[in-house]
Amino acid sequence: MGYIEAKRPGENLNVIESSEQLKRYRKIFPNLILTDFYEFRLYRQGDLIDKTFIARSKLAKKGIAPPIENEEKFHALLQKFYGFALPRVRSAEDLARELAKRTRFLRDEVIAVEMEQQQKGKGELYGFFETFKRFLIANLKEEDFADLFSQTITYGLFAARTRSSNGFSRKLAYDLIPKTIGILRNVFKFVSQGNLPKNMEVMVDDIAEVLNAADAKNILHQYYKIGKGEDPIVHFYETFLAEYDPSTREKRGVYYTPEPVVRYIVRSVHQTLKTHFHLNDGLASKEVRCSIPQVVHSPFLLKQSSWL
Repeated sequence: MGYIEAKRPGENLNVIESSEQLKRYRKIFPNLILTDFYEFRLYRQGDLIDKTFIARSKLAKKGIAPPIENEEKFHALLQKFYGFALPRVRSAEDLARELAKRTRFLRDEVIAVEMEQQQKGKGELYGFFETFKRFLIANLKEEDFADLFSQTITYGLFAARTRSSNGFSRKLAYDLIPKTIGILRNVFKFVSQGNLPKNMEVMVDDIAEVLNAADAKNILHQYYKIGKGEDPIVHFYETFLAEYDPSTREKRGVYYTPEPVVRYIVRSVHQTLKTHFHLNDGLASKEVRCSIPQVVHSPFLLKQSSWL
């Protein structure tokens, strides 16, 4: 997959190339063309690797149809663009890095923009925002929703990819989400089967393509080997968040806790509820309520607790 940033004919590409927008695009998209329809610049992994022009804009400004130039060079540039393939991601750190930069783009450039456009019309994406406020976080702000929803999409795709053995795409994700996780199923009914805004569709497809190219089984096997517990899908979030937003990881204290420690804590609370509070069912007692934290991390939308 590749991206083309098209500017108005005759616009100064030197100015555009040094803009914050294009610097961000070059950092995120490994296969990118910048063009004003006269000149074409091809960037690979952020570096300019080829450029050519097919006509001179100065003639067009004078009302003269410019003759075609550099046709062979232009076709060669396009062949490089079309010939790009995502490198196979083999480590958890590399996968987290690729997912994180695309998730940031999805959050800032797509979902946040769509939310602004949908606010008056109350589109489907805005409906998810209101649902999240009602059932998850009462004082959720729109920018926080964009962050939460973007992470949920990426991490949901990751979880679905680990259950896929014969290729993977956004369209397949819904069928691979466990039926026991209703809220995530609803999100992916929209993501996989709904009428997504075009920009969102392109970005989610790109995330799915990165996951399709990833050696998911080997990455999970690495997590088992280094002692990440029985559920490496959940613990991968620590690695992902370290790339996506390290300051938030520090602020929220998202660090791996060994599963024996977690089990001990849960069993102790369970036993204390029975012996000291006389609740025969412990944590399962109807009197016990779970307080949802101020910020809900995406993985906790993916899996109901099974520590008991």
